[in-house]
Amino acid sequence: MMEPEAFHPSHSPTQVQNLKDLSKKYRLLIAGGIDYHGVNNYRKKETTLNMLPLPIELLAPIQQAPSI
Repeated sequence: MMEPEAFHPSHSPTQVQNLKDLSKKYRLLIAGGIDYHGVNNYRKKETTLNMLPLPIELLAPIQQAPSI
């Protein structure tokens, strides 16, 4: 595992923080979903394209990571 999906519409703020903390502890990259499954895919709330604007700071470590 290289990039846990920390940012996801179904994750609570606590879950996001836990995944970010684990990623830091184990030196993993932090990711968000890059796929889109359509409106209301998660019954919790309506989902829309780009509903989780991710921090730009996530991009640099991903760009610098060695490819597999």
